[in-house]
Amino acid sequence: MIFWITGPSGSGKTTFSLILKYYLNWPTVMLDGDCLRKSLSSDLGFSDEDRRENMRRVGAVAQELSRQEFHVICSFVSPSEEMRQMAFNQIEDPFILIYMSTPLSVCAERDPKGLYAMMARGEIKSLTGSNPYEPPINADFTVDASESIEWLDKKAQEITIGHA
Repeated sequence: MIFWITGPSGSGKTTFSLILKYYLNWPTVMLDGDCLRKSLSSDLGFSDEDRRENMRRVGAVAQELSRQEFHVICSFVSPSEEMRQMAFNQIEDPFILIYMSTPLSVCAERDPKGLYAMMARGEIKSLTGSNPYEPPINADFTVDASESIEWLDKKAQEITIGHA
């Protein structure tokens, strides 16, 4: 099973991935955007073309790991339907799409990488390339990470029951 977690920067993707992993009763691999940008995709920038290539690579790696009987949690901004679809086209196994719907005001307040501050100062134009983040049209689950850790824990349990 592949779990694809998408949302804007600072929306809680990595935190929710860790909680979700805790409840999966099976060997699980986490593919995190920040980590893979330093290794598998270190040759890529943040243009739309590079983001599409990153999604293609991640989809292929997720499928290969799933084929080897791991649960795979993919935690990526994956900012557009087109880019998510590119990744999903690589995936033959069942997957669950989870949208982190955390309000942008909360994401900007958290700002773990300082990206929202850089955008406010005009140092970068956008957090998702040349286009804004597009929420998924058909997410299987929607999670607002501005809720309490207890609520996130309960949501992770709900997602894993019957799906893992």
